[in-house]
Amino acid sequence: MENNDPKRAICNGFSCWIIILSAALVFSCAESNEDWPNFGYDGQNTAYVPGGTGITEPIFKWQFQADGAFKTSPIVSNGVVYAGNEDTFFYAIDEAKGKVIWRYKTERAIGSTAALSGDRVFFGGSDNILHALDRATGAPQWQRQTSGTITAGPVISEDVVLFGSWDYSIYAINKNNGDHIWSLRTNGPVTATPALYGNVAIFGSWDGNVYALKKTTGELVWQFSTDGGVASAPAVMDGVVYVGSRDHHLYALDADEGTLIWKAEGDAWFDASPAVTSNLVIAANYDHRVYGIYRNSGEVAWTFTGEGPILSSPVVAGDVVYVGSWRRVLHALSLSDGAELWRLPVRGNVDGSPAISNRTIYIGSHDGLLHAIGNR
Repeated sequence: MENNDPKRAICNGFSCWIIILSAALVFSCAESNEDWPNFGYDGQNTAYVPGGTGITEPIFKWQFQADGAFKTSPIVSNGVVYAGNEDTFFYAIDEAKGKVIWRYKTERAIGSTAALSGDRVFFGGSDNILHALDRATGAPQWQRQTSGTITAGPVISEDVVLFGSWDYSIYAINKNNGDHIWSLRTNGPVTATPALYGNVAIFGSWDGNVYALKKTTGELVWQFSTDGGVASAPAVMDGVVYVGSRDHHLYALDADEGTLIWKAEGDAWFDASPAVTSNLVIAANYDHRVYGIYRNSGEVAWTFTGEGPILSSPVVAGDVVYVGSWRRVLHALSLSDGAELWRLPVRGNVDGSPAISNRTIYIGSHDGLLHAIGNR
């Protein structure tokens, strides 16, 4: 029947526009267009973005060849991919074309994932130095010397850069001038990126402990002991810390007090850092498995078994888990049940974690290739 009521006609038209706009918003949110500015995506190392990549038939959009292995994880921001290499160069690469914008030479291999803040990019390496460069030009801004190799990617909170070193210490440095603010020596190397929780920095050490320190002073808030070295970067969500240990367990700790909530067991080291979603923790293990673990209970929801050790830290985009392996493969797994959706062979082992931006996966491998992976 024809509608002759003008008010109803206006309402119907408005409703149509609401439906169209809502559909557009749902579509835009369904795919990941965000930057990936540091290890683990955010300051809490959750390695999770709600938007997906839309990749069902993966292809290489481009591959950049360096002269050494890419063992670190790339980061992405404003159309530029940043990554350090064992050939001693730190690269800024055009995200669209895979061409070098600039490169910066250090004295030794680069072992840490970088982090971005403002107009600077920060990273460390086997020269024992934390470097601060101008992100647009690669011009050096300052350096901070330590006494050990730096494989822990830095994390930045306001004007403070926090990072660990193989000299057993964690450092807090002024991001503007490189001045030392405080440092704390543990009883083992600090090799993974700290996580931020309010005014607290949380990190693990190979001495078997997880530490929570006030980020402005270095004062100890709490300390939790495991039975193995902690090479995993912690992840924090909703007041809970998730961190792996070489004692074959993944731990969930109260972020305020450091008390145990639960622990889940694997058959080998949890050296890779976990990713955290609304209801699951995704953790890779040296026993060749990826575990999907319920956040509320610590019970294992599913496992995926690969062909070799998995040191690559998984990331989650939408409802898909992405993780590399030492069998020269990038896996895409269903978040709901761990089923393999697809796999993409690469020519070298994969240690680093993927970065995701603009519906593209970026990951490096031991053969010196940095890969940009999109949909066919």
